[in-house]
Amino acid sequence: PNVFFGNVRLISATSMAEPSCVRADQIILGTMRLHETSRSLDEWLEFFVAVHRLGIRTLHSSSEYESFELLRDILDALSKAAPDLSFGHVVKLAEPGFDDAEFDGQRMIDHVDDYRSSLGVDHIECVQWMWRAGLADDVARVQSFAVAEPEMQSVFRALKTTSAVGEFLCFPYSTHFAERAVQSPMIDGLTVYRNRNEREYDGAIDACAEAGKKVTIIRPFDAGACFTAHGADARSLLSDALEKPAITAAILSSSNLAHLGALVTEARA
Repeated sequence: PNVFFGNVRLISATSMAEPSCVRADQIILGTMRLHETSRSLDEWLEFFVAVHRLGIRTLHSSSEYESFELLRDILDALSKAAPDLSFGHVVKLAEPGFDDAEFDGQRMIDHVDDYRSSLGVDHIECVQWMWRAGLADDVARVQSFAVAEPEMQSVFRALKTTSAVGEFLCFPYSTHFAERAVQSPMIDGLTVYRNRNEREYDGAIDACAEAGKKVTIIRPFDAGACFTAHGADARSLLSDALEKPAITAAILSSSNLAHLGALVTEARA
């Protein structure tokens, strides 16, 4: 039978109209909106077990969001109820933040340690790193990044060497910063918006491919705007968003198992 993502039809597994394919390991589950769905802890445990069974094995989270405490409770309960079941973690981390004057290596290490403690893991698969200080002046922001880069390289290298962090992907806030970040040896790639409506980072994505770096995309449906703008189904929109060689995964924020299951079922068809 056909399945619907919001008001948009996902083509059934028996349909040959759409040959596009998305693998389960190309989906990272965004958790920032968990608190918007009313479920008991037992119901959340069932949801995450089912998500894991679908083949989605990586979670995206941020301690800045109200949902983070709920995620911690779920993961803690999950570790007791299903100790053999585990997820990898992608976390958002700004250093320097909006109110900081400059990069602080120890502050970044402390942030990483806080995440590891909160999530109950020794290893963070990926840090989605952001330079937020001075967003109003992008030229100055890039210059400040260049000045701090030697210290940052030392800190990033140390976090990788101890296996506290696997990789660092930069969420750049601008194409200018993205271009500079791709040139840095300490940055493993980018996290950027990409969908049929938003393609401004395509040049930076191609630069990642040339440099042997990876890209994770956010907002593959442009918060639903792509559905009405293009009259397309979720599977084809997601496939299009992932089409560039450097792109390894898309972050999808959904608490609807049917939506996620439909996408993964299509991927396995």
